[in-house]
Amino acid sequence: MPIYEEKLISPLAIRFTQEHIKTLFRDGRIVEDTVEEIKTSAGDGGYDAILEAPFPDIEIIRFSGGAAERHWFTLDNRRLYCLQRAAAKLWPLRVAVKVQILYADPGAVRRKFDSTTLGSSVTVSPSCKVAPLFRWDWKVSVECEDVLRGREAWACLLADDQKDFVDLLAEIPGSEGGPSDILARALMALQAGEATTAAAPASKATAKATAGSRTPSTASASERSSAASGEEGIASPCSSSSPPTIFSSSSRRASVCGGGLAAEALQEIARQLRAPGHDGRVRIAGWNERYAEELGPLRQFLEEHPEQFTIARGRGGHFLVFPAGAPLDADASTLAPAAAAARKARKGGSKGGGRQEDALAEEAIAEVEAILAASGGEGCTWIQDWNSKYLRHLGRLRDFLMSHPDKFRIIPNGRGFRVATVVRL
Repeated sequence: MPIYEEKLISPLAIRFTQEHIKTLFRDGRIVEDTVEEIKTSAGDGGYDAILEAPFPDIEIIRFSGGAAERHWFTLDNRRLYCLQRAAAKLWPLRVAVKVQILYADPGAVRRKFDSTTLGSSVTVSPSCKVAPLFRWDWKVSVECEDVLRGREAWACLLADDQKDFVDLLAEIPGSEGGPSDILARALMALQAGEATTAAAPASKATAKATAGSRTPSTASASERSSAASGEEGIASPCSSSSPPTIFSSSSRRASVCGGGLAAEALQEIARQLRAPGHDGRVRIAGWNERYAEELGPLRQFLEEHPEQFTIARGRGGHFLVFPAGAPLDADASTLAPAAAAARKARKGGSKGGGRQEDALAEEAIAEVEAILAASGGEGCTWIQDWNSKYLRHLGRLRDFLMSHPDKFRIIPNGRGFRVATVVRL
């Protein structure tokens, strides 16, 4: 059984992570038509009604989105739009919806977040390549002549928005009789798995039948999972003869039947790095078609795994990839053969070119270190005249910093990055 924690929250207190949504779900169903399929049931506690949607529960996470304050966000943007539309129609009723909690971000939220309104609104159109049909903002659409009821509804959703901890969110009606936290569910699943294994007959026929049993994937609620049934957010089940595998909520999106796309991509990259004569280039055929939608651009994916890869600046604006810990000092002989040859050719291309580049590199390093020292060893590094002073010889600032992993550490930060000084112990 999937292991997750379910809670109640107002859909109007949840924010979008993306600036744009399409008018169709992955299976071709029209988003607007799905709004009409959402039903309501009697409320519980501080809510007047609870929404019952025809799609899987959305997953939410506490996230800052680059702002000072944290809010509840979801990657299931089309489903959130449907829920907000349904809730806005019922205003000023205090409406809630059942959600699943993500306790940590494996990188998907930060990578996909591009909202320009901190998630308070979203544009809608058939494609991101055409002009939006309209911008949805539930605050603009609600109308209420009953001022008192309107204030109660506002107070309810603001209270949900300000609940920093999962335990503060409302419980699902009827769940009081059983465990609602992840640990308790995990223990129950383990005990159920052990009991099933102990009670299974030892006959070969039964063993074969057991080997064909199907265990639902904990990735079933991910909007980016493959939908065998055609429904957005429903993943194919995995076959297993073992007791149910327990995944933490933070790994559900990246874990589908034993590791998912991320594990597959990491293995393919590792094979290239181990290949004889590796020149520092990583070439993944069909990356955009096979991995980009789930994992993002190749370079960004590599940067999110500093424990496995080191990225260095290459020639002509390209980047080179080496196993983490590979020596990348000033001696070109420590690099892979082709990368070393390119570096020697660049230094020997013009008389005194190598000395000029080294001098500029030392000057740039000193300038970056001074900026970081003034900000406590970590911060945003901005050199105003970098393009005119250094770009021609040292390349882009980010590439230059990544080519000196012994001095600087790059910290992805939304679409930008922060830099920290490497502390030598």
